[in-house]
Amino acid sequence: MVGKKAVVRIIEAVIAIMLVLGALLMISSQREVKKTPDLSEAIWPILDEMVQNKTIRAGIKEYSLSQEYNSTTNLPVIQKIENFVKVKINNPSLNLSARICEFNATCFLEPLPDTDEDIYAVSRIVSSDIKESIFLPRKVKIFLWRVS
Repeated sequence: MVGKKAVVRIIEAVIAIMLVLGALLMISSQREVKKTPDLSEAIWPILDEMVQNKTIRAGIKEYSLSQEYNSTTNLPVIQKIENFVKVKINNPSLNLSARICEFNATCFLEPLPDTDEDIYAVSRIVSSDIKESIFLPRKVKIFLWRVS
C-alpha cells in the first residue's frame, strides 16, 4: 500500500513537471525575436550605382589624400557622395558619413556619432579606367547609422 502511494506521487510529479515545461515552451515559441535589418546590405546597390556615375567617380579620383578631410577641395567631393547616397536611401531616420582613403588603408569615422545604435560600414574600391595611364585606386567608405 505504501509503495503504491509513492508511485502515484512520482507519476503526479512527472505530469506536473511536463505540464509546466509544456506551458513554458508554448509561451516562449509565441514570442517573436525583434530583428533589425542589416543596413549594410541596403547600401551595396547604391555604392555600385555611385561608382558608375562619371562626375562622382571623377571627384573620387581627384580627391587629394594629402589634404585634410574638410579642406576646400575635398569637402565638395564628400558632400556630393553623401547627398547622392541620402537621395537614394530616402530615409530621414538614417544618418551617414562618407570617407575616401587609400585602397589599402583603414578609413576611420571621426568624430564618432553620439548614438547607441549599430554603425554599419561598407566600402568600395574605385580605380582608374583602362584608358588612363595613372593607376590611383581609392577606397570609398560609407558609414550608416540610425538617428536616436
